[in-house]
Amino acid sequence: MIRKLREGTRREKGQTLVLVAVMMFALLGLMALAIDLSYVFVQRRNMQNAADAGALAGARLVAHFSADPTLNTRYRDVYLAAAGAATANGGTNVKAWLIHCGDRTRYTELKSTNYSTLGRCPCACGVIVETGSSFQTFFSRLFGVTAMSAEAEAWAEFGLPKYLTGGIAPIALRNTVFEAGTYGKVGSSYTIWDDHKQAGGGNRGWLGLDCSYPDKSSACSPDANSLKHWMDPPYYTGPVSIGEVLGGDPGTKASVLDHADVGEILIIPVFDNVYHYTNSKYCNPKDPKYNQSKCQAGEAFEYTIPVYTEDNGYNGKYYYHIIGFSAFEVQSVQKSGSAKKIVGKLTHLAAQNGDWQCPEHVEWANGNHRSFGVTVIKLTK
Repeated sequence: MIRKLREGTRREKGQTLVLVAVMMFALLGLMALAIDLSYVFVQRRNMQNAADAGALAGARLVAHFSADPTLNTRYRDVYLAAAGAATANGGTNVKAWLIHCGDRTRYTELKSTNYSTLGRCPCACGVIVETGSSFQTFFSRLFGVTAMSAEAEAWAEFGLPKYLTGGIAPIALRNTVFEAGTYGKVGSSYTIWDDHKQAGGGNRGWLGLDCSYPDKSSACSPDANSLKHWMDPPYYTGPVSIGEVLGGDPGTKASVLDHADVGEILIIPVFDNVYHYTNSKYCNPKDPKYNQSKCQAGEAFEYTIPVYTEDNGYNGKYYYHIIGFSAFEVQSVQKSGSAKKIVGKLTHLAAQNGDWQCPEHVEWANGNHRSFGVTVIKLTK
């Protein structure tokens, strides 16, 4: 009987070995699958990063073209910008398309062989990039799976800014500066004067960027020290929104322009109206001596709109109504003499430190809104 028990034990040991072998094979399969799937995940993440970089680079170039009428950007240029950025980030098999501004759909595949210039209308509002890669497996090949693939897609679009955060210089330009031509004067030379009496004096103002109406503190009449601080990187770090009314000063601020450096690009808010609060009797509709002509004639700075106030805290303060953002590339700085100025070029900048609203794509395509040089670019898919 003892012999039979021993023989049964031996048979059970043999069955256990078979079971362990099967389990080890299954565990090996799961391990192989886990390792290769983890690598697939890494590859997909890499492909997504590459697609994101490519889409942003392509959309940035299309945004430059849309905002600057002096450019003749080709479909080939956009493809090479997108493919170059995607490839530099590890992307392979790169394909790219334009996004239609009107309905935000995919159209016109971009190719390196297309030397035609982009059309102004209907315009593109972004770029789609697809990347993909195939690679050999590590352990799954033991089970017949020798290769896997990873693909990614990214959409990057641009539009007119709703607000920007940071990087803004304390200079304001009037919207009339950009009224020449269908697409404005982006791409042309311009001079920003320190003295308001110089040419186009009413087209420039100094902004107290941390004063938004109804604030009436001293920050609403910025001094030279505050302005000089905001003329140096990182400039003003807070947000500025379209439609905001910022305190400012139309006058001369000695030495502020000294802080402009050749080669830098300044983000400059654009205004349409500047309001001057005053307690002049000629501006008070309730005063017997009210006289609109004398009220306006009493303004020291051209184009300002007088607004009567009984609040002495507002009296003498100026507020600028912001409607957009411009970009100004500094080419030379006149720091001495009576005619201090910055000479440069109104250019385009695609910012990522802000936001825009999707409906403005359609409005832009229909010509109801115009870029003053700054657009906001971001990933949307």
